[in-house]
Amino acid sequence: MENRPLVSIYLPTFNRLALLKRAVHSVLDQTYRPIELLIVDDGSTDGSIEYIESMAKKYHYIKKISKDGSRGAPSSRNAAISIARGKYITGLDDDDYFKKNHIEKLVAEYEESYSCIFAKRLSWGGVVFAPRCIITRKVFFHQLVFSNIIGNQVLTETYKLQSINGFDESFDSCQDYETWLRMTQKYGPAKVAFLNTYVADKNHGNERISNKIEAKKKCYLKLADRYKRIDYAENAFLLKASLLGEDLDIPLSVKINCMNWGAIYSFVKKCIQNRLKQKFSNV
Repeated sequence: MENRPLVSIYLPTFNRLALLKRAVHSVLDQTYRPIELLIVDDGSTDGSIEYIESMAKKYHYIKKISKDGSRGAPSSRNAAISIARGKYITGLDDDDYFKKNHIEKLVAEYEESYSCIFAKRLSWGGVVFAPRCIITRKVFFHQLVFSNIIGNQVLTETYKLQSINGFDESFDSCQDYETWLRMTQKYGPAKVAFLNTYVADKNHGNERISNKIEAKKKCYLKLADRYKRIDYAENAFLLKASLLGEDLDIPLSVKINCMNWGAIYSFVKKCIQNRLKQKFSNV
């Protein structure tokens, strides 16, 4: 086998043993080697710790990372990121999984001139509402501000993620989004890889952090304050918060200026979802 760079994979988990097993086996099935899988448990009581320990004994490249207390996914990710040995690093949520060629495809397409690379399935929504990103295969900071085109995972060089101190543990929601904003602001655009190799499972029945609306609103208000010296960024985050129900006095001119395709898509999607919920709740 050719001498290829090590890829580190961080995997935080909490009380999702069955889903964790699926995630771990999707890593074991990867066509790419060498890898190291860094699993960080956030205080599980369902047998996850025992499972992780047994897998670490069986596979030398699986490591159980210990940390103090239960402090959420960002803390778990950072515990792994801080000791990662790979040239490259990527993440996997315990309720998601990789297809077999996920790592191999991302490494093959990675370019060091970008801040990171991410897998995205090509869809009509992307073509219509993010045409520049689809055509150029790049996502710049100023585009990411209006819509989290990247999603929840990237592959990047480990030093880049370490240099921005990983994930901000003060955020209760949108931790991935917040991290990619800092990544693209410091290291330039993210590269789009048109792949359907990362499966985000939204139908497993357990709660997902991304579903917490109140936490999202707080996140957007916090981002608005952080980027208040960049007018379009501050206004975009204020608009995001207002679309989620925050009572903010935002001038119409600001709303119009911030209503790019990504914002329009999010707004229309939310209106349709709310309408469907109302319709079926009355059935």
